[in-house]
Amino acid sequence: MKQQTIQLYQQAEQLLDWLQSRPESQGDVRRFASYYLPTTLKLLKAYNDVEDQNSSVSDEVESNIVGFLHKINGAFQTVREKLLKHAAMDISAEISAMNVILNQDGLEYESPLLK
Repeated sequence: MKQQTIQLYQQAEQLLDWLQSRPESQGDVRRFASYYLPTTLKLLKAYNDVEDQNSSVSDEVESNIVGFLHKINGAFQTVREKLLKHAAMDISAEISAMNVILNQDGLEYESPLLK
């Protein structure tokens, strides 16, 4: 549980840092930030509430929440990957457009770094 929570925190922090530096990405994660994250925090609070109850019901609740944390961590990772892929596509498009303009302006240069 502790490792899953730490991973969740780290991924949420990375996602928030990304959004802070790239506010145009907020639409891509709106549902994640407005539903999944608050619901996950609610479940973590519920885990804390039942953690010391020592009953079969509390054990089941804890088990369900731990399983869910594994799943939500995977979802965080997927969201981050999608944001990175989107950024990579934007960068690729910018480079392609700039290459076309350089060629049109007769400023073609074959960089040894791009070979």
